[in-house]
Amino acid sequence: MWHWLTEVPLALIWAYSTMLPRLSAEEALQQSTIAAVGGGTMKKETHEKTVRGWQRQMHGKPAADPKPRRKTGDELKAAGFKVFGPKKKTPAKR
Repeated sequence: MWHWLTEVPLALIWAYSTMLPRLSAEEALQQSTIAAVGGGTMKKETHEKTVRGWQRQMHGKPAADPKPRRKTGDELKAAGFKVFGPKKKTPAKR
């Protein structure tokens, strides 16, 4: 029944002992965030972002909102912005 205690590879014991403090710290931060959200001590924007992240996780998605991709020059032109290309090198006058 308990034979696994003597057969657990040393690498697993080392990994557990290495990660336990990190996991404990992460859980402590999560608990403080939960208290801040529930206690109303967060700024409104941060509160909404945190809850939105939890909701995303609840549906199996990453907690962070995806970063918006940079628009291309053609997309900016189509939106009505004036787009300047790289400066052209002019030949030196002699």
